Amino acid sequence: MEKQDLIARIRELIKEYPGVDGYYKLVHLLRYDFGTVKEPYLRPLSDTEVQRLRDGLMRLGLKPRV
Repeated sequence: MEKQDLIARIRELIKEYPGVDGYYKLVHLLRYDFGTVKEPYLRPLSDTEVQRLRDGLMRLGLKPRV
C-alpha cells in the first residue's frame, strides 16, 4: 500500500508538466537515463520547471540527482 501511495503521488506531481519531457526528466532525476525526448514533443521543460519537479520529488521523500 505504501509503494502504491507513493506511485499515485508521483503521478499527481508529473501531471503538472506538459508532454513526455516531464516523464523523461522524472526518470533522469531518479538516476535513470533514457536520453532526450525525440521530436515531436510539445516542448522541453524549463530550468524552473525541472527545479520544481526536483523539489516535488524531495517533498515525497525521494532523493533526486542534483
